[in-house]
Amino acid sequence: MKNILLSLLLLGGSSHLWSQSPLEEQLRQQLQHLQHSDSVHHHPIPPEVGLERVEVEADRLMVHLDCPADFLTEALDEEMLETLIEHFAGLAADQQLAEVHLLAATEDGVSRPLSAFLEDLPVIEAPIHPNTEHSPAIKGKRGSDHYSDVQARGSLSGKTVWLSAGHGWIYDRRRGHYRTQRGNTHGLVEDFSNSEMINYHLLPYLYRAGANLWTVRERDMNSQEVIVDNDQGRPAYREIGDWETSASRGYQDQTYRYAISQNRTTSQAIFQPNIPKSGLYWVSVRYRSGTNRSVDVRYAIEHAGGTSHVSINQEIHGDTWVYLGQFYFEAGRNSRVRLLNASSEKGQAVIADAVRFGGGMGQGIACQNHKHSHEPRYEEGAKYYAQFQGYPRCEGDVVVRPRYAEWELAKGAAEERRNAIYLSWHSNARGGRGT
Repeated sequence: MKNILLSLLLLGGSSHLWSQSPLEEQLRQQLQHLQHSDSVHHHPIPPEVGLERVEVEADRLMVHLDCPADFLTEALDEEMLETLIEHFAGLAADQQLAEVHLLAATEDGVSRPLSAFLEDLPVIEAPIHPNTEHSPAIKGKRGSDHYSDVQARGSLSGKTVWLSAGHGWIYDRRRGHYRTQRGNTHGLVEDFSNSEMINYHLLPYLYRAGANLWTVRERDMNSQEVIVDNDQGRPAYREIGDWETSASRGYQDQTYRYAISQNRTTSQAIFQPNIPKSGLYWVSVRYRSGTNRSVDVRYAIEHAGGTSHVSINQEIHGDTWVYLGQFYFEAGRNSRVRLLNASSEKGQAVIADAVRFGGGMGQGIACQNHKHSHEPRYEEGAKYYAQFQGYPRCEGDVVVRPRYAEWELAKGAAEERRNAIYLSWHSNARGGRGT
């Protein structure tokens, strides 16, 4: 699949005639800027790439590039293509053109979209991990798998929305340090502003409308983070009732505990964090999924404002952080999350593994060459968050956003996949235009 748009839709369209030569010169200057600026891209576009000709078809700008064969087959990647599209699109918008298309000629002289020269990436299948709990595999009842008294039901209930905030901090191997993918333009750095617009405004709006929300970058803007794992023991973790240790492995390849669901609460797993600083924290949980799990696993979150109840389906979305909601916690050990074994499905496994509070700071994971960014995780690029969430491949930041979303969505229920949309929020700090 090709994970890059062939064209970038812009504001406004027009069919009026205009002289091409001024625009062609501007495009040539923009290309030269991309080739000589040390801050634009960590893989500079080579000077051998030239502008062959410019055509206008209706309201579409067709930019034909003169590209060496080795550039098309070896050097071109998705981030280069995105950079070219973004910089050329602004000039097209100035001319009231609705689309911009980038093309290059094959060895036999046929013009093809630049994206056609990119590698076809294989679909990454999410692994199905076997588990060893002695509970029967029962297909969950749909409609009873989610409840929340903190998220209202609304017009988007039953719909899944994936949000992409675009760029973020990324490790530049050529320079040996982290940098933003976009620079400071008119006082705006897209890497931060897009994430803030989603997390402050769009995500809460969709959440309050009832949507099942997933993001390709960290949503929690709290750089504090506390993870409570069952292996920590008291005082962070304790149990009431009957729990067993699974022979399967859980978070960070350690153990996890399970209880058998009943029609009423007979067992509880209690996660009690030591909150470092009072504030709002997103709470997320991790577990190993399976068909012998309860579809309405119930959590009671005890926070500064009282106790909130949320249930999730543990048959799906295992081995990743699944968010329960955002709550205000006072500093210290004043709060806790209780996992209950009460369920509408008796005899299924209820998994107690790990609970996370906050978004935290970036970690030294494989996609970063194990280099710490020393930046809040929500400001980092999607390639790092995807791997933090369990995505198995280290891919370019442009490519990984939709591919991680597809990979995680495939781990969900069938009706979730049928009712999902991927929304990319992207703004260009140029002339007030955004897409």
